[in-house]
Amino acid sequence: MYKRFCLLFCFVFSSIKTEIILNKAFLHVGNSKDKLVFYFNENPKVNSTSSKLKNNIMEYRFLFPKIKISTEANKMINRVKTKNNFYDLKISKKLGDLEIKVIFNTKKVIDIEAYSFTAITSAKGVSINILHKPVSNKISKKNVIIDMGHGGKDKGAVGKSGIQEKDITYKIGIDLYNLLKDQGFNVYLTRKKDVFVDLDKRTSFANSIPGNSIFISIHANHSNNSNTCGIESYYLDYDLLRPIRLPLRLANARSEVAQGDRGANDFLRPLNKSKILCELLHSKLIDDLKNINNNIVDRKTKSSVSQVLLGTEMASVLIEVGFVSNKKEEKLLSSPEYIQAIAKSLSEGIQSYFSTGS
Repeated sequence: MYKRFCLLFCFVFSSIKTEIILNKAFLHVGNSKDKLVFYFNENPKVNSTSSKLKNNIMEYRFLFPKIKISTEANKMINRVKTKNNFYDLKISKKLGDLEIKVIFNTKKVIDIEAYSFTAITSAKGVSINILHKPVSNKISKKNVIIDMGHGGKDKGAVGKSGIQEKDITYKIGIDLYNLLKDQGFNVYLTRKKDVFVDLDKRTSFANSIPGNSIFISIHANHSNNSNTCGIESYYLDYDLLRPIRLPLRLANARSEVAQGDRGANDFLRPLNKSKILCELLHSKLIDDLKNINNNIVDRKTKSSVSQVLLGTEMASVLIEVGFVSNKKEEKLLSSPEYIQAIAKSLSEGIQSYFSTGS
C-alpha cells in the first residue's frame, strides 16, 4: 500500500509543471545595439522565425509559448513597445503565448542576436539584441556616468536604524560628482534627486552620451545574516550569456564582420575594460578604507548579469560599498566622513583608470 501511494504521489508530482511567469521587461537603447530583456521565474522555451516582407524589409518573430505575464511586466511591456528609425518592435500575447516581432530595414539593422542567462537575482533572462548602424560617431572628452542605485519609491536595502540604500548611494554619488568635476571630467548622473528611474532609462541615458565613457553604479548590500559584511564589486562577462540559435544571420551582418567593423572582439573589448575598471576601483577602495575600517572584508570582484551592466555599452561596474544589515557597517555608512572617503577613493581610482589609456 505504501509503495503504491509513493508511486502515485511521484507520478502526480512529476506531472505538475512549473508555471512560467514573465516578471519584468526592459529595453536598453544604445548607440549601436538595443537590448530587449525579459526576466522569467524559470527558463522559457523560445521559438524564432524570420521572413522577408518586401524589398529590404524583414521580420524576426520570437515566440515564448504558454507564458503568464505579471501585472508589473504587463506595464513594462506597454512602456518598451517602440518604433524608431531602425525598427518597429511589437509585443503581444496570443492564446497564452508571448510574441515579439522585430520589423526592420536591412540597410539600417546589421544583425539580430539572442542570449539566455541567469541574473544576479537568480531570475532566468532572455536578451534579444538589435544591432544597428551607430546613432552618433561623435567623440568627446572623458565621461563618467554615476548611477546612484534605487531612489524615490524604491528604497533599496534598509538597515535596522532606518538608514536607506537610496540615500547612501545618493550621498556618495554627489560627493563623487563634485570631486570628478573639479578634476575636469564630464560627469553625468542617472538621477539628480530622490526619484525613481527605470533601469533601462538609466542605461539608455548613459548610452546616449558620446565619447570615452565609463559607468559606475553605486549600491549598498543586505543579508539575512547580520554578521555578513564587506565590499564586493561586479562586472559583466559575456561568457555568462548563452547564445540562442536563430533562423539565419543577415547578409549585411556577414559583410560587416568580414570588413572588421563588427566582429566578436569589438563586443568583448568594453567587457574586458569593465573587468579592468572593476578590479582597479575595488582594490583601491579596500586599500583606502582600511585606514578607517581596519577590519574591512574584501568580498572580491565577481562577474554577474545585472540590468545596468547588461544594458550599458561602455566599461561598467556595480559596487556594493557595504552591508546596512551589519551593525558596524551601517554605522559607517551613516557617517559623512566614511561617505566622503568612499567618494574620494572612487574618484582617484577613476583618474588612474583613464591615465592608463584605457
